[in-house]
Amino acid sequence: MEHAQLYGRSALPAIAALLLGLVQSAVVARAQEPLQFNVPYRCSDGTTYIIHKCESKGRAEACFWREEKNGQLVTEAYSIRGQMYGRLKPCTVDSATQSARPGNGQTTNPPYLKEMPSVDRVKSEIQGTNPDDTLARQVAVLTYLPQIVTRMQDPNRSVRSPLTPDEQRVIGAYNLAAYQISQAYAKSHTPEQANAFERLHGHYEMDPNFYDQWFNRLLSPEFRAAYQRVQAGKDAHYQAHIDQEWRDYNNQKAQQEAAAKQQPGFVRNDPGTLAARRCIELGGSELECVGKGLTTGFFDLAGVNPAAAERPAQAGLRMSGVYKGAFSLMFDQDSASLDGCGKFVADGHPYTIRKDGSRLLIEVQNEPKAFVLIYGPDGRLAGPGPIDIKGKIIVGYRTYWVEERRVSDNTIIPGSGHEVKEPIYEPKMERCTAGVLLPAGATSTAEGVLESLSSIFSAQSADQGAHDSQKDTQTLGLRMAGRYSGQGGLSLEFHAAAAVLDCGEAHVARPYAIENTASQVLVTVKNGNTPFTLALRPDGTLAGSGSVEVAGRAVAGSNANGIVFVLRNARCTVGTLAPSGTLAQR
Repeated sequence: MEHAQLYGRSALPAIAALLLGLVQSAVVARAQEPLQFNVPYRCSDGTTYIIHKCESKGRAEACFWREEKNGQLVTEAYSIRGQMYGRLKPCTVDSATQSARPGNGQTTNPPYLKEMPSVDRVKSEIQGTNPDDTLARQVAVLTYLPQIVTRMQDPNRSVRSPLTPDEQRVIGAYNLAAYQISQAYAKSHTPEQANAFERLHGHYEMDPNFYDQWFNRLLSPEFRAAYQRVQAGKDAHYQAHIDQEWRDYNNQKAQQEAAAKQQPGFVRNDPGTLAARRCIELGGSELECVGKGLTTGFFDLAGVNPAAAERPAQAGLRMSGVYKGAFSLMFDQDSASLDGCGKFVADGHPYTIRKDGSRLLIEVQNEPKAFVLIYGPDGRLAGPGPIDIKGKIIVGYRTYWVEERRVSDNTIIPGSGHEVKEPIYEPKMERCTAGVLLPAGATSTAEGVLESLSSIFSAQSADQGAHDSQKDTQTLGLRMAGRYSGQGGLSLEFHAAAAVLDCGEAHVARPYAIENTASQVLVTVKNGNTPFTLALRPDGTLAGSGSVEVAGRAVAGSNANGIVFVLRNARCTVGTLAPSGTLAQR
């Protein structure tokens, strides 16, 4: 009452409001207890959440977490820190996880975990030349120790088997300690100093001499011996797997060769042989073509069709090459990758090309709206002024462990595990000016079967009397893509460097050029001494007239001087060629 009289009755409501606010703050603080990292939050529905870390993202703080169900990974994601409290409200922290830490002498599963050094021991025994160097070394050791736990797993355990609670506990303690040291350093130093610190502890993580020092210091001779035995066992399992794969391949190859010898005149037509033969007939070198055939043969033995995994190429007029100005665009058959606008990561934007009177317009898809580039007669691209472009930036990384699987039975290959560092992206909007973009170089010299353009044309010139010049080869600017076929038997398969002509049993690779005239787009195929021109129609077809002779070659055998070829000539009517929409796979 004395206080009330001192301040007057009008002060009572304010004091009451203040007390109420303090009570509410205490309730919120108790409800939002500090989040615990790398320990399981177990929920009543069987879901488990594990928070890796939380870090500032502008005005908010994002927490990176993973969700598991019945020991299986469901997803990895991140949320605003405030949202995590609602998500974790019906969940409790695993009490067993909180009770123990590495090196506490308790019985562990697996038993070797009791040999792992505690976080306190790491901090005590790992010292550097100065405080910053000491912290960097400690973070490096604490970051590496979880990998030792993972590598000590029994090779007979499946990678899908969840970590034991003790393994989760040990790994979580190391990760949490490393995270806390790094975060504390970042908050008390400048961004430049924090980046230098990250580079320093990254250097120590990869330093073999430092690894030997702390590994021998922190781990007992008995543990080191056990660790080496486990790694040697995994290496032996992996080598045995490789040896068996080679035995299987050689057995298959021997069976095929034996069958061929029993059939006079037999010509092998397995996918690997066909791919290598076509590559050589088109002018590729023996070395690269044999490599292509072996790759195809391996896929065939494994029952995998690599063509099914190929990305369809949009048939029609496309762009190729790199163009630079205020920012840069790198064109391929599917998209234009934009770079140099703010801190965007190079990302593909689909595009289309259309004729507008005498001009060619390249419309690049973008948010909030597409932007248009004009392809000039000098090969330059003229773009708009300031435009809003939506892209993505890297805001962090998530790290996880993966192991390779056998192709035959999808089982884990022991000792094949490696760490994967995957960037975390966020969308962002930037305002950039396109202006004039100048051609800066080709993206590639050849694609698909045309893996060495120089060898293709040098071989054709020597063996067939062709007069195509490599100087005429164009891989920058307007290009064609896709496969076109006509009723007259002629088909063309376009690549950035050349077009492959097929007519009957004859096939040959020829350079081509594209011209944008006032009324139409013309594609001229430089077919030796008899070039022919096709007009690209609005409906996407190519139209020509007359007939074309395809002068190719075929593999007939070999002698002491190498491969022997025979000429394969055929004539087909040009007419109208319609796109099939995808590149041919032969």
